[in-house]
Amino acid sequence: MTEPLRFLELPSAPDVSFWARLAELKLNEYKLSEDPIPCVGHYRACAHEGLASPLTLTSASFDLDTTYESQIRMEGEVVLLNTLESMKTFDRKGAALGAIRKVEASVQSGTCLSDPTALNRFVLVCFADLKQYTFYYWVCVPAAKTADPILSEGFTQGVDQAACEACQEYYHSETKGRAPFWVLEGGEEGGYRCRPIDNGGEGGEDDEIATVAFVDPSHVAGSPGWPLRNFLWLLCGGLCGLRRVRVLCLRHEKLGRFSASRSAWHEVAIPPAGSDTTVNAVGWEHNSKGGLGPRSANLASTLDPKQRASSAMDLNLKLMKWRALPGLKTEEIAGARCLLLGAGTLGCAVARILQGWGCRKITFVDSGRVAFSNPVRQSLFQFEDCLDGGRPKAEAAAESLKRIFPDADAEGVQLSIPMPGHPVREGSDLHRRTLDQVSALDALISQHDVIFLLTDTRESRWLPTVLSLKREKLAVSVALGFDTFLVMRHGCLAQGSDRLGCYFCNDVAAPLNSTKNRTLDQQCTVVRPGLASIASALAVELVSSLLQHPLKGAAPDKSESILGVVPHSIRGFLDSFEQLKLSSPAFGNCVGCSPKILDAYDTEDCEKRTSFLTRVFNEPEYLEEVTGLTELKRKAQEAMDAMEAMDLSDGESGGESGGGGGDDDDDFQLL
Repeated sequence: MTEPLRFLELPSAPDVSFWARLAELKLNEYKLSEDPIPCVGHYRACAHEGLASPLTLTSASFDLDTTYESQIRMEGEVVLLNTLESMKTFDRKGAALGAIRKVEASVQSGTCLSDPTALNRFVLVCFADLKQYTFYYWVCVPAAKTADPILSEGFTQGVDQAACEACQEYYHSETKGRAPFWVLEGGEEGGYRCRPIDNGGEGGEDDEIATVAFVDPSHVAGSPGWPLRNFLWLLCGGLCGLRRVRVLCLRHEKLGRFSASRSAWHEVAIPPAGSDTTVNAVGWEHNSKGGLGPRSANLASTLDPKQRASSAMDLNLKLMKWRALPGLKTEEIAGARCLLLGAGTLGCAVARILQGWGCRKITFVDSGRVAFSNPVRQSLFQFEDCLDGGRPKAEAAAESLKRIFPDADAEGVQLSIPMPGHPVREGSDLHRRTLDQVSALDALISQHDVIFLLTDTRESRWLPTVLSLKREKLAVSVALGFDTFLVMRHGCLAQGSDRLGCYFCNDVAAPLNSTKNRTLDQQCTVVRPGLASIASALAVELVSSLLQHPLKGAAPDKSESILGVVPHSIRGFLDSFEQLKLSSPAFGNCVGCSPKILDAYDTEDCEKRTSFLTRVFNEPEYLEEVTGLTELKRKAQEAMDAMEAMDLSDGESGGESGGGGGDDDDDFQLL
């Protein structure tokens, strides 16, 4: 029984690297040109029960010398159109005919006998939307269409093992796995022999049957792969004049050898060619819905530079989890919303290291402008930021982060932090602005997870310390001396009676206005240039370790996370290259974190809160009164006076008592 032989369409499979290379060629070389771009694809024998072997296209497809062992080469061209409308009106018939005429020319010249890969070509027409990195494409592997259909006279699943072994030996030894067709002779007891189709191949009688082998990409029983179609046209109509052909369709096992059970014999008959010698072509690929139409590849996550930058940013963090730290939760710090109070030397360094950990959300707060002395020390600024009076530091730093990493969610807020000792007259415009600044800072701290205190004065850290504790945020202070530094995490309410101290807990004096009566060297942050980078790195690494701890910011001192210990504070000395890990509990009379300060700020009476803050700004010593430090120091002074009186009483008979006195200086700091 004869019936039309059905051929399985050769599916296309352009991979990501193919589109990346095509986008690069479009942008840098071809631009608006729509001239065909030569390229090559490859396919192989089917090795899967339910999946055909596709025509693969990679970045190497644009290197016309690319060949692979055990893969059949197919030449073609890419037509890269400039608009989607051009894609819709593209002359598909003309493109297919142009390709089949090149095949016909190889048949008429006999070139295809020495190089049978010339019997099949492909055309890929494409529109690249490089804004969205979506590629619309349609692939055609044109086949000559005969006036009457090619007929199947029989089909046998499974072939002789001897035939497969003979083909296996010839395919790998003689052709290096690159020949799509060859002639198979002999059989039965005489054994099988293989030879190329250009060795002999003269026309025969109508009843002569030629036996050929074919590397079959099809997975469907009874339907050979699409490349066989032009080969049969060559044998039966185009050159050899044969009318009947026996085809061995070879398919692979999983190990890459031809499978006797999966391969099949096809008995094929082709009607004689009519008087009309016009060649027509078919072969445009069906889309995913089964209809004739283009496909699309949305590669925004792979090819869009912002997406690629985002993926590249996360790559090192993901690689950490491969071997070094499989349990590392990189999303903890990458997802942390970080508020940087200060966009100077420390702020710039901290922001860059946070980006290294994959952190996207970074907000700068600073009231200053970029000065000419800044760019050499503050890595996010450049010379142009200093011109015309200088750009706002917070804004310039945020924009710089976005230039470095376009996917950064960076924001700059120009804001002055209200400070004790910086007086504001009640009821004045300055007073109203100051209260607005308090509200703005409170809102910013509430909206973030980690607060970095990176300002260059002691008093500017007071309000952020109070607000961070009240809003239960992880706060980290970084402070610099000339060749010393301090990195400290503030304790949090969740630690209860074991709460660690804050930046002010080791002081017994309220923060005063430190900006008055300063010489030039005191007005600038005079430190060794490498100190800020060291301290900033330790601050970010301390935060990254804390965020891996089950208790986060409430972790006890010197407990451990997957990244190591999480100390309360780190004090460094650059002159001796030493570091100390120190810890101190919260001080009950602390001017920054004691319960009395929190209660005074947290009052529901807005007038009382305003009155408290106003008095603090105008009379910083009021903090000592509220916390009991004034009474504590009074009692301490009384005790010292009593001890001195006792010493004088005991020494009356001994003449003059030594002692020198000297001014008391209660205003000491951690640094």
